Amino acid sequence: MEREDFLKALGLGVVALGVGCTNNGSIPSPSKTTTGTGTGTGTGTGTGTGTGTGTGTGTGTGTGTGTGTGTGTGTGTGTGTGTVPTNALFNFALTAQAVNVGDTYVKGSIVVVRTGTDNTAASFVALSDVCTHEGCTVAYSKSGNNFNCPCHGAQFSISGAVTRGPARTALTSYTITVVNGTVYVS
Repeated sequence: MEREDFLKALGLGVVALGVGCTNNGSIPSPSKTTTGTGTGTGTGTGTGTGTGTGTGTGTGTGTGTGTGTGTGTGTGTGTGTGTVPTNALFNFALTAQAVNVGDTYVKGSIVVVRTGTDNTAASFVALSDVCTHEGCTVAYSKSGNNFNCPCHGAQFSISGAVTRGPARTALTSYTITVVNGTVYVS
């Protein structure tokens, strides 16, 4: 409320208030100017126009991008080292037969020789023990790492190949499969 309004509300005039009072500067006198602060809002609109001209040349390239989303889950477990052959002639446990390099296991006319330390098919050889010359039974020599025929002196390598005649044909070889600690011969 302004000073004059305040005095009017009290029923006093400016003159009556000023009589006998001195102005020490704390009350503004009618000749002084006071300032204050305030807030306000307003709205407005406007329009405009314009024109322009220009020339130019250029080249351009374009690229495109795309996005996609997808979700998926999966779990699985498994054990084993292979499939047991359905045509196996026989099998034996690794812990029971041909445990060390150079050990043999004979079943019928098939000799299995352990040639390596791993429990994989690559560590075994399976060959027929029938000499291809005259049908005598060959014997594995651990010291020579080969097969020898006692009848006519033919020799065969660890893979069954002829290394000395009179035999001309290799020994028959068989397939080895190792599954879960068992050797299968087929």
